[in-house]
Amino acid sequence: MSTWRALEIAATAAGGQVDEDFWRSLYKWESRSGGDYVSGWITVPFAHTQTPAGQKPKESFRWRRGEQYLENAFPSHVAKVPFRWTRPDGVREMQFVAGILGIERGGDYLRPRLAHAVTELLPAEPHPSDHLLPEGWTHARLRAATGCPTARALTLDWAVLVPPQDGWPAEIAPTHAIQVATYCYVRSAADATWYVGDLLQDTREIILLERLGIGLAAALRRI
Repeated sequence: MSTWRALEIAATAAGGQVDEDFWRSLYKWESRSGGDYVSGWITVPFAHTQTPAGQKPKESFRWRRGEQYLENAFPSHVAKVPFRWTRPDGVREMQFVAGILGIERGGDYLRPRLAHAVTELLPAEPHPSDHLLPEGWTHARLRAATGCPTARALTLDWAVLVPPQDGWPAEIAPTHAIQVATYCYVRSAADATWYVGDLLQDTREIILLERLGIGLAAALRRI
């Protein structure tokens, strides 16, 4: 974001004249609606996006040329540090938590609230969609392997689009589909190969981009 845009935010906060066109593009460019993506200038201060391999530096900080990101593509503003608490009655798995843990309302405005806490790490309940994952996988394992807290299995009613290139099958019938941040992993019923592609929420389409090989764990490490 340019310096004068940063000054625009500061001036507005101080009660100065409001640039309505600028503020209309905070979340979505020109207040456009539809889709679970973010395209406004609020994306600029984020230096990284969340990928299956962890945080990745952004390659572009433009926001007026069609750049857009899924809502869950940004890293969490919460830091977590696990530790073990040894007590006379046994050992408990705990964690320190700090960051933006809530919001508060002040008049017509919402403000982030910084806070910290100590919580106990209780065994996770089975996810209701664990049965959609390959054998041996759970959502807890998937999210731990990818570092993406919103990674999830998808139902198979998405259209899978294959690039019209040599070496690619004419079509792919999936046995599994998994969303990790802005990516979607698809396993082919024909040969058990995993592919990765872009997810289009508006049209419920998966556009395949690359062949990753056999095995979900190895496929997740490739991206």
